[in-house]
Amino acid sequence: ADTSPPALVAFDLNLGTSMLSLVWSKPVNASTLRTNQITIQGSSTALATNTFTLTGSQALSPSSAVLGVTLSIADGIFLRMATFATNRNNTFITIGSSAVLDLRQRPSAEIANGMAQQVRMFTADNLPPKVESFTLDFNMGMLNITFDETVTSLNPRAIQLQNNLVSPTSSYALQYSSLTSIIENTVTIALGLLDVDNLEIASLTNITYIALLAGSTSDIFNNTVTVATVQTPIGTIIPDTVAPSLLS
Repeated sequence: ADTSPPALVAFDLNLGTSMLSLVWSKPVNASTLRTNQITIQGSSTALATNTFTLTGSQALSPSSAVLGVTLSIADGIFLRMATFATNRNNTFITIGSSAVLDLRQRPSAEIANGMAQQVRMFTADNLPPKVESFTLDFNMGMLNITFDETVTSLNPRAIQLQNNLVSPTSSYALQYSSLTSIIENTVTIALGLLDVDNLEIASLTNITYIALLAGSTSDIFNNTVTVATVQTPIGTIIPDTVAPSLLS
């Protein structure tokens, strides 16, 4: 009978899609994968300053000899910003003992620092930022957008809100709003009063999708949205509950 532990045969890292692919010597149980036992580092033997242990990433694929791991937003951001994991020559992996179990509950073999395995296929980030979530606050007059990676620029006039993912019957592109801040992957936009009024007139205060128009945003690798892209998340809408007041 086969009593050998599952061993990592190869791994691929795609920073564009935030995917880590782990190829094992035998099928493993995806539900037992502990991603906090996986460390990406810059060489076979690396100092702690040249390593990063995954924190919130999760196995995506079912139990098999090949496991797909979706990098958490935080893990993806760190690896894109790191001085290592920029090409195949400086991307290696170590695996803690019992990082995963095979279908007979045997723990996987360890890959220690000093014997780190080099990536088989490395793909740099070549995709523009994508919206993960957003909040449209009519009370505060703010639009907060969270992206899947660090962004370096955003043009509020290239942001469009609409009532359907496909073939919207109502849509509105911001015209009078301004960028307040960019903190890594989080962008805050102060809505202009005319934009707030126009959004309410367009009945975009309930179910709302967001579209990134061409030139709307770029990431740290200068990957820029070049064509209008409707993002799939439905935003969180905070309606206007403040009564109007007479200014003069």
